[in-house]
Amino acid sequence: MYFAVTVGEQFYPNIKNYLQLEGLCYRLVPIDNGGREKVNTEAMYDNLMHKFRFGGIENPEIYIDAHLMRMSRTHRMMFASLVEALIDEGQNDKALEVLDYCMQVIPPTTVPHDYTSVMLADAYYTLGENAKGDNITGAFAAELYQRLEWIQSLPEKDRNRLSREMGAQQNLGMLHNLYYICADNERPLAEDIRSRFEKYYLMAQ
Repeated sequence: MYFAVTVGEQFYPNIKNYLQLEGLCYRLVPIDNGGREKVNTEAMYDNLMHKFRFGGIENPEIYIDAHLMRMSRTHRMMFASLVEALIDEGQNDKALEVLDYCMQVIPPTTVPHDYTSVMLADAYYTLGENAKGDNITGAFAAELYQRLEWIQSLPEKDRNRLSREMGAQQNLGMLHNLYYICADNERPLAEDIRSRFEKYYLMAQ
């Protein structure tokens, strides 16, 4: 029995400990995962790397509507979960292969960075691929600066309402996470991200 990852947990109560991730579905198995998400890395690697097709969304001429954008980000989250599990198992070569493939088929040029990008950047740093990690953190931080600057440029009467609608706190949270992974990995970007975060945080008060 399988449950799609997009199905809410309320639809499979009391069995979460017996699910393992294999791609875009959780499989019900007679093994207690102890409350920690279990990834079947062998099956999921085969699905993501060999069986799934991503429809050419890396092509900037392809139109990606809101529904497809959400689904593309769900796929990127699945890549991130697989990478994390492979690293935990010590399969670093495979983890790097999956990371690079994810950036190839779901690039930020067509599917903009989101919270999942923080996980991907952190994985690159863990694998010693600092330049690739910096590419993600630098580009994502720049996007967050633009979003937060725009919100702060609004007239005060509109700022609070649109700040909530545009997810100002969420953007600040992601910027904060970027700072932490850069600081933990002693990356030069950390100081600039920290100072920008403090600026935007004070402006949002």
